[in-house]
Amino acid sequence: MRYDERISLNKLKVEELKEILVRGELKVTGKKNDLIERIIEECDKRYYQRYLELERYITDKGEKLLARTKFVLVAHSNNIAYPVDIYNFYLNNQSSDELDLICDFIECKVRFDKETKEISDNSYLYYQLSQVCNIYNNQEKQLYYLLKSCYEFISTDTPYFRLINIKEFKNYVNRLSFHTKDISLLLQSNQDLKENMESYINSLEKTYYNNYFNNDEIKNLIIAFCLKNSYEVDRIIVNIYKRNQAEGKFDGNISDGIYEYCYPQKIEDEKKEKVSLINKIVSWLNN
Repeated sequence: MRYDERISLNKLKVEELKEILVRGELKVTGKKNDLIERIIEECDKRYYQRYLELERYITDKGEKLLARTKFVLVAHSNNIAYPVDIYNFYLNNQSSDELDLICDFIECKVRFDKETKEISDNSYLYYQLSQVCNIYNNQEKQLYYLLKSCYEFISTDTPYFRLINIKEFKNYVNRLSFHTKDISLLLQSNQDLKENMESYINSLEKTYYNNYFNNDEIKNLIIAFCLKNSYEVDRIIVNIYKRNQAEGKFDGNISDGIYEYCYPQKIEDEKKEKVSLINKIVSWLNN
């Protein structure tokens, strides 16, 4: 700790500052900061010595440490880590660069969550991590963690699925659009990311086990959401629901009326569809 005139004087009221200036026979006009500067530069210290207090300050070593650990603030301000947690992680991983350090920390955090909780959904955490990647201008990692947020959301083993009807299931799956909206924006601005997207998806397929969605269904859902093709999204969701129901995983009911509710006046369009979804995906990725 040390005496810091500016910090101590800034704690005083304007009238108290003016009293100091009057005792020093100095002018008392100006804003608070002007008064403080005038006291420090022109006033005899004996007139304000009693107001000075020992203040905490950042040492040169501390300044260097702060410069090396700005990622702590980035992680905390994006709601993905408490400062003390990520800083402790940093102390054991000082060779990593900032973004890799944050990503590794989150992966450790997610693994611990999955090991200690019966049900865990870290999709929003991965989404927030994608925003951190954007701050560091790393679009490849941003895309990867956006896709991972999708897989995390879809792979959540939600017990109440067994009892929900098609409308409730549709409402749940449509929340995936929260995670895909940024994917769509990224791919519009970066052709290279489109080309890498399938490799990211393939790597995630090997990582995630899913009880209700198979790999093709997840991939097709993500693509359909990115294309903002609501008709295709509805069709995929209904087919997923029917498959799970046939396999005895869902006890809810589905009817033609609900089917038509999902995409009215478009059922006939499905019969006329000549291009498969896979061809659409390939065409889209190559554009």
